[in-house]
Amino acid sequence: MRSFYILKQAIYNIWSARIPVIIAIITIGISLSVLVGISEIAYKVYSTVEDIRKEFEIDIFLKPETSSFQREIIERKLNNIHQIKSYKFISKEDAAQIFFEEFGENIFDILTDNPLPSSYKIKLYGEMTHVEIVDNVANRINKINGIDEIKYHNDLLTLMEKYFLIIMIIGGSIIFVLLLAMNIFIRNTIKLSVYSRRRQIFILQLLGSGKIFLKSPFIIEGLFEGLIGGLFAATILYFLHNIANETAIYLFNYNLKNVDYLWSISIAVGGIIGVFASSTSVNKFIRIFAKNDY
Repeated sequence: MRSFYILKQAIYNIWSARIPVIIAIITIGISLSVLVGISEIAYKVYSTVEDIRKEFEIDIFLKPETSSFQREIIERKLNNIHQIKSYKFISKEDAAQIFFEEFGENIFDILTDNPLPSSYKIKLYGEMTHVEIVDNVANRINKINGIDEIKYHNDLLTLMEKYFLIIMIIGGSIIFVLLLAMNIFIRNTIKLSVYSRRRQIFILQLLGSGKIFLKSPFIIEGLFEGLIGGLFAATILYFLHNIANETAIYLFNYNLKNVDYLWSISIAVGGIIGVFASSTSVNKFIRIFAKNDY
């Protein structure tokens, strides 16, 4: 019986304040679509950065006169640098084969002798691929006897760290503002519902109704707004993703991955935001309006 009454009151609240509820749902849907979209972009940027870090390499070229004994010393010293995850020796013959695979020409058809030096390809641990750390490792390696030259994409690391930080700050700020906006709209809708029922709430309080009983219809109302707003957001994102996918195929012949979790995440986040906003605000509003002028 109590459950039926709570559900009935929630439906009544939603219907009696249907215009504010619709506005709140539209606002939540638009805001949540932007929020989830930005979160997805931020995650993909983060994943791309992490992949680049994992594949980042330092190329070490040896002097032509470096002997196998000197190579053993070099490898021993490389093993002592804890930032290095792995290294691979590339002989002059291996370098010629790589040249053929990349350019489609045999170097001996162009030159009589193989000018390509022996080298090492070094990979660092992902968390170690920061500009300062990589520069430090390169300087330590450069001091080893037998090393002729060191090459790595320092500019790529610098740009990646700089713009990654900017993207995270901007994305985080937008997400914070959107969460705040959704919370305000849900709180205002709940406020209208509580205000319209302030006499009934006061009477129920006098009859001994508990806080959970009084709060439940408004929490259900907030949950409803959040879930429908989340469904609306998922619909927006679904169509935007299809448009982006068709554009990527047309311009770059690249097929974007389907976002299988789009619907569940949007609806779940909307529901959580709805419950949180309504539950945190209903206590304050009930306390103010239930006893106001009575």
